[in-house]
Amino acid sequence: DTAILWQLSHAAPRATALPEAGWVTLWREADRALYGVKAPLPADWIARAQEALAAKSVPGFKPLRLFLPQNLMPFAALLTVAALTTASLLHAAALDGVAAYRKGDFAAAEKGWRNRIATTPTDWIARHTLSLALAHQENAGEAAAHAAAAFVQHPADPSVRWHFALAAEKSGALAAPLSSFPNPGFTHTLARAASPATWQRALIFLAWVVALAVAGLLATAYGRVSRRMIPIALVVIGLGAASSAAAFAGWIAYGVAGDASAVMVVRPTTLRSIPTEAETHMANFTNAVAAQKTSPLAVGSLAITDKTFLGWIRLAFENGQTGWVRKDDVVALWR
Repeated sequence: DTAILWQLSHAAPRATALPEAGWVTLWREADRALYGVKAPLPADWIARAQEALAAKSVPGFKPLRLFLPQNLMPFAALLTVAALTTASLLHAAALDGVAAYRKGDFAAAEKGWRNRIATTPTDWIARHTLSLALAHQENAGEAAAHAAAAFVQHPADPSVRWHFALAAEKSGALAAPLSSFPNPGFTHTLARAASPATWQRALIFLAWVVALAVAGLLATAYGRVSRRMIPIALVVIGLGAASSAAAFAGWIAYGVAGDASAVMVVRPTTLRSIPTEAETHMANFTNAVAAQKTSPLAVGSLAITDKTFLGWIRLAFENGQTGWVRKDDVVALWR
């Protein structure tokens, strides 16, 4: 501790390395007491040591020292190694999936791409390829769900659009919010140029642009900048407003499919009012019995999940209906 206090880099420094005579004496006395034969510490050693420590000024903590190379580099190196290792593992898993798919081992390809999606659910290439592997195994419902996920994440890719329409046709179901995309009109043609997330980011950026233009107008009103700024600001506001309207139209065209909690039903199932397969349940430990209400749920149904309970998830539909299904009956489009 004394060596650290005086910033001595030697592993076993000598007493003479200390810059003050009082500390040198304390060090030598401690050495004799520790390693000498019948050499106890002087009776006043503790008192003198406390006085010496009280007289030693310790530099205060400086936040900027965190960024010194000797402090920063270990963390940077650790983060770099972790990132490279993770990237290597993910790349290896992707290569395994591609190799298995090319060899016709669709079950192995499915496993590889599922592992990839478990860590990066917004990898649209993994979603698209997993959908292809599932389609080869006649799992039409789940193939359609992952094709829909690939589409909403990256709708500009022609192969993704083509397979999305094909998978929806084979499964026999297409969620209402996405039903206009296979044969789009003007709005949906515009919308599929980018994902809902991209349209949202565009709206945020455009809002800042328009806000800065309005700030420019205010600055001219108070004489802070030249009035030549007025026509430029008005043009920017006009273009920003028009672009924002287009971005908003592109975003809402996806409906609930653009929500981060959106899920799609992948097999015919039952929507239940209570998260159990029993027909009744006891409420509040009384004799009151609540009846289980059920309704059929078709493949391709799209909803938002808002609650989970022991392997069950609650779905909320656009019409206000809610209910519970098993977690395995749906595929999340974004998570």
